[in-house]
Amino acid sequence: MDAKRFAVPVIIALVGATDYDSNPCVDARGERLFFASSRPGGAGAMDIYVSAHRNGRWEAPRNVGSAVNTPAAELWTALSPDGRYLFFNSSRKIGDPAFERKPLTYQQLIKKIRSAGNGSTDIYRIELSALKLD
Repeated sequence: MDAKRFAVPVIIALVGATDYDSNPCVDARGERLFFASSRPGGAGAMDIYVSAHRNGRWEAPRNVGSAVNTPAAELWTALSPDGRYLFFNSSRKIGDPAFERKPLTYQQLIKKIRSAGNGSTDIYRIELSALKLD
C-alpha cells in the first residue's frame, strides 16, 4: 500500500474514553456522533450514547435514554440517509417467560431461534425526534 494515499487517523477524545466505546456513526451534518459504550451508569451491558460537535469539539457523551437502552445490550448504530431514524441492534428478549421455563421440542427451539425478539441481536429503529436530543 502507498502510505501517501491515506490520512493518519485521529482519536476522538470523549469524556470517559477508558470505557469500551464502539460502533460509531455520525449524522450527515457531522454534528452528532452516536456510539455504543459500556460506561458506568447505563441501563445494560452496552448502551447507545450521543455526543454533539459544537465549537470545534465533541461534548461529553450522554445516554440516549430508555426509549432505546434496556438491561440488555444495545449496539451497532446507524442513521438513515435522511437522518430521520436511528437503527441499532439489541439483545433484548421479547416473549413469554413461562414458555421459556418449559422444555422445548426441536421444532419449538428452531422457531424461537429464527423469530424476532429472541435475544439474539435483532435490528430496531426509532425516530430521532422521539429521543428529544435537542
